[in-house]
Order: sequence, then structure tokens, then C-alpha cells
Amino acid sequence: DSAGISRDEWRVLSNLANQQSVSKTELAKRTYLGERALEEVLTGLANAGLAVIEADKALGTEAGHKKIIGLIDEAKAKESRLLVGASNSDREALMQALEGLH
Repeated sequence: DSAGISRDEWRVLSNLANQQSVSKTELAKRTYLGERALEEVLTGLANAGLAVIEADKALGTEAGHKKIIGLIDEAKAKESRLLVGASNSDREALMQALEGLH
């Protein structure tokens, strides 16, 4: 939440980043959110101008796209700072461990 959005908002916003319409059913599946939680997140994002809610769909806005791109850039910069001094083999081991969590 240090970036001003919650984990659930991040999940939804990242799925709407391409500014194409996504059904709420598909969005719920992609984000692992229930119907009520998804509605709450979408309402917050819409109120912030980061998403648009349609009857059974949602879509991202240009502002939402810029927000998620900015957050991705911040995450990459933080990752780079955290990995300073790590060997290639340490980096590969970390990536394998993270992939195992999925």
C-alpha cells in the first residue's frame, strides 16, 4: 500500500492496463477476488479515475495505465537495488524459488 493502492487494486489495475474492456467474471477469475470485493475495488478505482465500470465489464483509463506503468517501473528499480551485489547464480536461484511459489 506504499504506492497508494492496495494489493487488490494492483491486481485489478494491472489486468485493465491495456485499456481494453474485461468482463467482471473474467476479472474476478484473474484476480482471485469475489464479486463483492471486486465491486469495491472497481468502485475505488473508478472514483480515482483509474478505471471505468460498465454494466458487466470494466476497463482501464489512460490514467490507470500510467499508474500501473509507474508502479512497475518503481518495482523494477527496487528489485535492482535489492539485487546489487548478488551473483548471477544467486539471482537464478531466487528466480527459480519464486517460480516455484506460483
